[in-house]
Amino acid sequence: MSVPGRGTRRMVRQAPVVAAGDVAGVLVGPRAVRSRILEVLDRPGPAVVEAWELSSSSVVDALAGRALAGQQVDVLAGQQLLESGGTQAARLQLLRDAGVQVHSYGGGRAPAWQHAKVVSVGGESPAALVTNLPLSKRGKKMTEVAVEVRGDTARAISAASRAAIDGGPAAIRDAAAGARHAGVLVNDPIGGVHHLSDALDGLLAAPGRDLLVAVKELNHPPFARRLVHATRAAERSRVVVRDLAPVDAAILHAAGVPVEVVRGQRPRMRVNVIAADDRAYLGSGFPWTAMVHRGQGSTRDMGVLLDGGAAHQVRQVALGIVNGYREGAGHAAARGLQRHA
Repeated sequence: MSVPGRGTRRMVRQAPVVAAGDVAGVLVGPRAVRSRILEVLDRPGPAVVEAWELSSSSVVDALAGRALAGQQVDVLAGQQLLESGGTQAARLQLLRDAGVQVHSYGGGRAPAWQHAKVVSVGGESPAALVTNLPLSKRGKKMTEVAVEVRGDTARAISAASRAAIDGGPAAIRDAAAGARHAGVLVNDPIGGVHHLSDALDGLLAAPGRDLLVAVKELNHPPFARRLVHATRAAERSRVVVRDLAPVDAAILHAAGVPVEVVRGQRPRMRVNVIAADDRAYLGSGFPWTAMVHRGQGSTRDMGVLLDGGAAHQVRQVALGIVNGYREGAGHAAARGLQRHA
């Protein structure tokens, strides 16, 4: 297989992006993200949350308050949350007692894990936030990043979430296809949907002049091989990961691709951003073994594909996060690190 030369342009069909007018802002850090989620949850209309965990008591209280006020509130949770004990179990019970409908993604069928992290409110003035990890109460320097969207993009997110709650595989596929046209990317093992993975492949296939890959884990050899070609095609590239699997490390090292590994540093890097020139992805999905890709994988994920000013802002946010780690984290393409969840 021939490898494009550095700077080569290839004609690649790219996924649609979020309409510029629908992007309401990019938020960084738990305080900013949490504050904006609370403002969104204060809007009228049915609310739906796709939750990996319930780490923010203020968001839980806001959801319960909406339900007690007679508004529709649905939470799509995975088995890892539903089977939790302690604080997580108590917060789930608080939501149920308030009238929040808590739904099990996939009805407990494995392998199918709810890993998306989105909040949306419908109604006449819809709004939604897509974020990369659960909200944390542990200070202000965590790496939460969220994109707030309005209009048709927010409606598409709500529809995709409700399809996962109310519908079967066909409904999930239909809603995900509609979301894709709005720049919203869904991976779903039940629906056999892999729009998010396809979009990441598209970004690597056409990296342009300037490629940034900043993800919390790289444990997906097919992605690592595509990353080799992408870094050779781009004029400038930077790859930063928290955790790097041994097989992926070997692939990148053999090709001479430098990787900055920031495992063990604080705050723990959890951002998932891939930016190629004027396009950028942000979301819950990242290249690891459970990512739905070409018929394989087990996690439901959601993200957005942006361009223009919004993409530039997401890139700058990601650079600000990765540049904040102490100098000397180093280039570690030769070193394979086991996954540290």
